[in-house]
Amino acid sequence: LTLFCDMDLSMFPFDEQECTFTMGGWAHSGMGIDLRPRGDGSWIDTSSLKTIEEYDLVTVKADRVETYYSCCPGVPYYTMRYTLVLRRRSRFYIWCLMFPLLMCTVIGFLTFMVNPAAGERIGLGITVVLTIVAILWIVVDLLPKNNVVTLIQKVYLASFAASLLTLLVSIVSVSLCLVTSEDNMETLSRSRLLDIFFQADEDNDGVLAATDCDDDDPDVYPFAGDTYGDG
Repeated sequence: LTLFCDMDLSMFPFDEQECTFTMGGWAHSGMGIDLRPRGDGSWIDTSSLKTIEEYDLVTVKADRVETYYSCCPGVPYYTMRYTLVLRRRSRFYIWCLMFPLLMCTVIGFLTFMVNPAAGERIGLGITVVLTIVAILWIVVDLLPKNNVVTLIQKVYLASFAASLLTLLVSIVSVSLCLVTSEDNMETLSRSRLLDIFFQADEDNDGVLAATDCDDDDPDVYPFAGDTYGDG
């Protein structure tokens, strides 16, 4: 006996599915076949059911449905309605997909602890993004293919977005660090220029004249010459 069940996969892989099917005689009324569940219908022997590798059978419940048709007034037709509750075994998806995604997200945020001047910060962020893409590429065949956005897809999108955000922040921070470093170098150059000015101003009058420039001093001549436009 093969049964088909409409599944709600929005909470995949932590979903529980409730499948209902009915059994009854279509040619005999309740006068000929009287179907009743055993006891109150809360207990059913499931020892003969085949084990489902991906699901655990939580509960099975049976109840009797009594139906009357216009063709046969006063004659009941009985059917048995069985309800099966199945819970997905999610350990595989936790350890093989969700845990690696969580670790990649954490590593992405750890890039903020890397010195921007070291040069590896952006490279680490790119590696994390590519790793998340590779994880999805490996396990994509294990995910359900439907139009429902599942929980695990939301987790993946959140992890991917967080990794892209950390990469973007890393790029901005490294760029600002490089700009600040260039500004610091420019400030040092001005300090050096002032030192050269005072070294070249031999008469200490605060005015750098052509007579103050020592053409033989390689540290003074280029700057002093540029002051007068002759070099």
